[in-house]
Amino acid sequence: MRKIAFICGPALGHVSRLLSIAESLSREGGTKITFITPDHGSHAFPLLKGKYDVIGVPVAKAALSLPAGEFGAGLEQHFASHGYDAIVQDLCPLRWMSAVRLPDCPRVVVTNFFLTARFGADTVQTDWFRTIRGQVNDWRRQRGLSAIQSAFELYEADRVLLADPPGLICGMAELPSAYRLCGPCAWTPDGDLPASVSELDRLLLVTLGSTGKRMFSAGVMEALKEWAGCGASLFAGGNGGDYLRKGIVDHAHPWLPLEPVLARSRLVVTQGGAGSTYMALAAGLPVIVLPGHRNHEIMGEVLQAAGCGLCGDPSDMAAELSRYSFDEMSAKAREIARPLAEIDGPGRAADEIVDLL
Repeated sequence: MRKIAFICGPALGHVSRLLSIAESLSREGGTKITFITPDHGSHAFPLLKGKYDVIGVPVAKAALSLPAGEFGAGLEQHFASHGYDAIVQDLCPLRWMSAVRLPDCPRVVVTNFFLTARFGADTVQTDWFRTIRGQVNDWRRQRGLSAIQSAFELYEADRVLLADPPGLICGMAELPSAYRLCGPCAWTPDGDLPASVSELDRLLLVTLGSTGKRMFSAGVMEALKEWAGCGASLFAGGNGGDYLRKGIVDHAHPWLPLEPVLARSRLVVTQGGAGSTYMALAAGLPVIVLPGHRNHEIMGEVLQAAGCGLCGDPSDMAAELSRYSFDEMSAKAREIARPLAEIDGPGRAADEIVDLL
């Protein structure tokens, strides 16, 4: 029985992406997967309950602004008494993994192409590293690790699995030898839609994940609905009740299986998280990105450059729409979606992990 540690950040996108890969690995059999995550606020605990063992690494609340030191120490303590054949990680490596000595086994990083050195964008991580470089490298020296010069170094591993649609990265130069383009790795709950949702169609779907905090006006929603020819707006997510009470959206549900909702939608609004954004593209739908931070903004810029989405500030969005054709954007989204029907992202990722063992 091969033992694999899946180290995930607390955000829903990181947990659900690793869950999709874990499920593919489990179907192949012969693996024992243990999830390891911070013990504060991680979506791993409710999402993985009854599916996989989950280890919570203690991190004091006072350390959450930069938990790499405490989280790294907790990981080292766990690895001292638990052996693994491979480590798979999906998180912000600067925040969580920049000061840890890992055991001598193959390591896999799951990420998006636009966060790597090959793409070369200035990300949340590269900007933050400029301010915490001294602290991170002090921790590393104390643990006998070499100093790092860039946050990009933390994304390198024996395998770097890019969970992105091929149609978005075809303009990049040849990938490094350790990189593999796997395709999107998204997870959505099973189940039937509530009757109130199953009766809807031509939806404007709003899904902001666990990191989308940006409030926008009812006027923006109405402008988007008119531009895309939508009949109603639906918020899928935990804080949708706030948008419903303020009259910003027509319907809201805290937890929905996205695939059947997407089949009833014409346009999707996300915060720029890879999970919901790539699920929308796979359904052939254009995406409006209202970014919560710089990495979300990069995702939106990539979509806009590809012609399948728009990125911007909600206050400016209504005025921007007149410059773009919804029909042309929809056609481009469908073009990007076509090859995705033949790509099993989680399955490809699972195969790459097995190949290292």
